[in-house]
Amino acid sequence: DRATKIASPNGELVRVHYKVPTPLEKIKGLNESENMEKPSQKYMEIMTVDDFEFCFMGFLNYQKGFKYLQQAIISKRLLYDDELQVTFHVPHKRRIMGQNSYIV
Repeated sequence: DRATKIASPNGELVRVHYKVPTPLEKIKGLNESENMEKPSQKYMEIMTVDDFEFCFMGFLNYQKGFKYLQQAIISKRLLYDDELQVTFHVPHKRRIMGQNSYIV
């Protein structure tokens, strides 16, 4: 459980713990990917129905986390007969610049 550092109004760096609660019915897709240059760096991307994308990394057990999230989403979709986009093992290079990231 790591905190992110942000600048406070007086200029000091402050550690802030954060959560991104997303209801299962708001999740449109789930991608599993890794950095091609460092395969140990795995990323999980969640796309929402309102076209937001969230990237997560630093899991204690990445495979187990992805598996359980995928199962929860699929179970919810089966109840409502909705579509879900899931992509597995899509290696790509990821560069992170400040708050914005992009895929090369």
